[in-house]
Amino acid sequence: MKDEFQNLTEYIYSKYSIHYKQLTRESEIEKDLKIAGDDAVEFIDDIFIKFNVRCILFDYNKYFDPEGFGLINFPKIINFITKKQKQATVKQRLTLGDIERAIISGMWEDL
Repeated sequence: MKDEFQNLTEYIYSKYSIHYKQLTRESEIEKDLKIAGDDAVEFIDDIFIKFNVRCILFDYNKYFDPEGFGLINFPKIINFITKKQKQATVKQRLTLGDIERAIISGMWEDL
């Protein structure tokens, strides 16, 4: 019988063309799967629906940067020109292991 992690990785492979043998519980959604911004929102929503994970509130901004302005990042350019240093917001890691725990419990509990 397959475990939830194997079901999750097989689904990711079939839907997102990411080779599941490369994925581990420590694989990060943004860093390793290269899923960010609006794509990350769609990914999380899709996974939660597919695996019946109840989620009252998921703080996407806690884990992912918002969609950028394409190749030109105007706020960074302005800060560079004006020599302003903006504090980088450190995002929390979101791993496949975190998602697996939500699938097993049937509910997303913010870390």
